[in-house]
Amino acid sequence: MKLLITGDCGSLRGNLSPHESYQRVIFADLAKAQQVLQWAPGVSAFDGVSKMVDWISSR
Repeated sequence: MKLLITGDCGSLRGNLSPHESYQRVIFADLAKAQQVLQWAPGVSAFDGVSKMVDWISSR
């Protein structure tokens, strides 16, 4: 993901190894939110992560 967002293959800071009990993959089904709340995401996942990386980098 870091390579896709920043173009940098360098190592990331900190220990990013997940704890063995952490869920490694999450699949969200937005159908219920769309149906019940008439809600849909306004930003794609890729654009959202990209914006977050830009925001963090600017601080």
